[in-house]
Amino acid sequence: MLSVAPKYRDFLRYFSTGSKGKEIYRHYRVVFGVCSSPYLLHISLIHLLENFPAEFKEIAQKLKRSSYVDNLECGIYNTIESEHFIEQAKCIMNKGFFNLRGFESNLECKNVDKHSGDTSVLGIIWNLHNDVQKCFRDLEPLTCEVRITKTLVHDG
Repeated sequence: MLSVAPKYRDFLRYFSTGSKGKEIYRHYRVVFGVCSSPYLLHISLIHLLENFPAEFKEIAQKLKRSSYVDNLECGIYNTIESEHFIEQAKCIMNKGFFNLRGFESNLECKNVDKHSGDTSVLGIIWNLHNDVQKCFRDLEPLTCEVRITKTLVHDG
């Protein structure tokens, strides 16, 4: 839930008919479900990650490069690095009031909720045990058929 700065809340007005006639309300939080929502989330994350202290710069940059909407996918090579990354990432995101949770990895370590079986990552199935990704191909075959139509218009 992203807060809207008070000076911008007038742009998020809506009208409602109540017991006292027409009432004007303003959103205090970003409305999700509208076309600008993914952009607002993304730009909020970028702002948070670009304005973090230098001591967290490496982790913040990895978060910035590895995030897509509300997912994070990045490569970690060993258990110690994984535990450090998760702890630092939670700390960084918590400063922006984001709650990172639901970690899945092919490494078994502290803070990882799932480390075996299949999971879905952005629509791609990842087998955590074998570290293999696959996608389904249940698509209808495409044809190269070309159709041309012509509409006759009579001016008269």
